[in-house]
Amino acid sequence: MMNGDELDTRQACVSCGAAVEPFWVLADRPYCRECVTRAGGAELGQVIHPLVENVQLGCGMAIVTALWSGLVLTLTMSGVLVLMFLAINFFGFMARPVPLQQFGEQLARVLPLFGGFTFAFIGVIGFPLSLFSRQTKSASQLSISEGSLIVNNRFVVLPLSECAWATPQTLAADDGGCYLPKTRVIVISSTNPKSPGNYACGFTDETYRIWKTFLTLERVPFKAPGSPKVWCIWLAGGASIGSLLGSLVGFGAGELIGKPAAVIAFGFAGFLDGVLWGVLRAMVATTSTEILRRSLGDPATFNWRQATLTALAGFALGFKSGAMLGFTAGVVTGLLNSVIGLLLYWNVSRAMADRFQTTQAFPDTDSAELR
Repeated sequence: MMNGDELDTRQACVSCGAAVEPFWVLADRPYCRECVTRAGGAELGQVIHPLVENVQLGCGMAIVTALWSGLVLTLTMSGVLVLMFLAINFFGFMARPVPLQQFGEQLARVLPLFGGFTFAFIGVIGFPLSLFSRQTKSASQLSISEGSLIVNNRFVVLPLSECAWATPQTLAADDGGCYLPKTRVIVISSTNPKSPGNYACGFTDETYRIWKTFLTLERVPFKAPGSPKVWCIWLAGGASIGSLLGSLVGFGAGELIGKPAAVIAFGFAGFLDGVLWGVLRAMVATTSTEILRRSLGDPATFNWRQATLTALAGFALGFKSGAMLGFTAGVVTGLLNSVIGLLLYWNVSRAMADRFQTTQAFPDTDSAELR
């Protein structure tokens, strides 16, 4: 018990404000034992760390990682193009039906050639680009100073209030590209659209635990990994619903104007709209509400700027699909698709508003991840 004229000279815990003997001191910021325990770092014992990590993959590992990143990039891009190729052929089959067996045989002959050529064409760009990105965009040093993340000795300075962090389970990646499967790292991302960036840290077991505990103590929003099942459901559902509705409109338009190819134009536009809607709904379903707020703004206020951009994107997709029927048909398809774009944006913004009403902005974390 201190006398009234005595002062408690112990430092206050940055996290809870209690004046106790610090258990951890990170970047000159003290934290008490209780807060460190709740954040999951007590197993390391007392820690005093400047919170500086030098990221050195080594020449061989950097090349291997870059090649893996190039493979992921090439497979993803070529997979998207193959999927679009299949969609176009499917709608073409609906517009000009041929025996199903004949259609299958033709597709079986053409698809491997198209897929192989696409992979080779994108790979010529993807692999060198990945090697370049690994050497130029990967952070070589990360540190914390005065409430900011310092990258490469002040080459980039990001306030922690504009950051989020994640622990990717399947595919960890930063601005330098993807890391090998099962690489356990922490990725700190900027949530400020004006200064984007993703930086990996925690490459050793000790630094991983220290960074994880620090970010939790500082209440930096945690970005839970999106469930692959949720993404597959939304993408498959969006593509299916969009294709069906687009095809029905295309059949009607084809009968009206006497052009069977209308089903290709409207069906493919519906397919693209459905995929876009599925991506946005999956993002809303799996992304931290704090990150959504910082990226998309207050859902209580309808963002006309974002809505206008969505409508313009819808017009471009619609015009590109409908132009095969002529300029006028392209304009009509584009205008219709811009209206659909507005409706999709309204639906996504309402879904986001519902999430904000039922979920706290912080902490928006996976409790199992923080234990």
